[in-house]
Amino acid sequence: METSGMVITILAIWGAVLSSVSIGWQIYRDFTNRGRLRVDTYLANIIEEGPGPQDQTVYLAWKVTNTGRKPIIISQIGGAHGDKQFFVKQRDLPKRLEPSEYWLGYTADLSMLEQNLRFLAAWDSLGKIHRVKRKTVKQLVQDHTSSA
Repeated sequence: METSGMVITILAIWGAVLSSVSIGWQIYRDFTNRGRLRVDTYLANIIEEGPGPQDQTVYLAWKVTNTGRKPIIISQIGGAHGDKQFFVKQRDLPKRLEPSEYWLGYTADLSMLEQNLRFLAAWDSLGKIHRVKRKTVKQLVQDHTSSA
């Protein structure tokens, strides 16, 4: 009798632990189950296929990827100089991105890399700012100033 009571107690504790872990996982998954954007920027040239003159312009390119599990809408791309934000006008924004889908955009205006650039980012439809990594922004500014 003593052994069966001990087994019942162990099983009750085991059940309580498993149900607590399961509930915790459900809550965590619900809070993290949303769209997330990864924003990458780089300097690039656009190369056309076929014969003829190539465009020698250097562009600031943006790749915005939905790394979350839900669709998300990109509303703007841009950045900030000091306290002032700026936006880069793109004809195809706003754009809805499904999970794992990406959007590419670019601008020939590199003047934003010359001033006291604080950050580059993409904004979603809820106003959340998804920033480019600081290291990437510093490298872009350094590459631009060294090539100018």
